[in-house]
Amino acid sequence: MSRAYRIRVADTLRQHAEIKDGIRTRLELLPVLPAERMAAILKSQLEARGFTCDGAVATRELGEGVSIRVDIESSHIEIVMAEELALQVSGELSQVVEEEEAEQREKQLQQALAAQLCSKVDEAQDEARQALTQKLKRRLGDIQQELDQLVNATIATALKEKAAQLGEVEEVVESEDGSISIRINL
Repeated sequence: MSRAYRIRVADTLRQHAEIKDGIRTRLELLPVLPAERMAAILKSQLEARGFTCDGAVATRELGEGVSIRVDIESSHIEIVMAEELALQVSGELSQVVEEEEAEQREKQLQQALAAQLCSKVDEAQDEARQALTQKLKRRLGDIQQELDQLVNATIATALKEKAAQLGEVEEVVESEDGSISIRINL
């Protein structure tokens, strides 16, 4: 007669991960001046707003893991939010088995527990990624407003420069809604 045994396996899985989410888009700059000059104006506007320029790329860290990267020549922009994640999940499985099957069943329980813990980690990462996406969505409103101001300032500067090329600038009127009127003498 064989004896019955209760087999219990327990384990903890620790994992560090970096989760990221972001968007890529393009700044819609009107080609008022040649592309090189528009890029130079964009670069100066970015620097005035706290961006660090390294060649044709400007970057700025906004805090909370958010960074903005602008390719000055192509006007492509990338907004990324990243977080470090330290996960720890624990689990335990048990089963009553006969003496002859104890060793084999224990290995099976360990494999089942490992799969269960990996699944829990995946679920936790997915939840963290969804939470990160929601944080990024909340931040995008402020970022979009700043990018709109950047585009408006770049175009306004380019328009003033273009007007000066056409003739003598008599008057420049900029309204609060972002419109600009330039009167020139030809």
